[in-house]
Amino acid sequence: MKEIKVIAIPDETRLLINYGYEDDNESLNSYAKEGQRVAVVADGVNISDPDTNDSLGEYTPIKEKLEVTDVFAKFSVVRNVSRKESSFLASVSPMLRSTTKKTFDPIFVNTEQILNINGSTDMISVGDKVIFLQK
Repeated sequence: MKEIKVIAIPDETRLLINYGYEDDNESLNSYAKEGQRVAVVADGVNISDPDTNDSLGEYTPIKEKLEVTDVFAKFSVVRNVSRKESSFLASVSPMLRSTTKKTFDPIFVNTEQILNINGSTDMISVGDKVIFLQK
């Protein structure tokens, strides 16, 4: 199966990936379509059990979750699409607008054991691997 990657960065709102409507992704049994969710990922790191040293698999950090917005024959455009929840009460007062945003608070951990798996940057670059997310 072809490895899907970021092939160009036209501007700060769009990435181009080498997957279009002429490509078939065996794991998805489909061609590229608008609305498909993808993730740009960092290089994976093998994770081992600390007691047995058995390999538990690869952890592949996600840099960004994106959505296919435009599909061409050999490539597609992906963007960070945000959807705003609308509320009937928002028309009465902007203060009553319903929005959802996910944040991650720090966890009390032993900082000497932090792996720094993401490396020095989460910046997306040409050549970064792209995976498709199941809905």
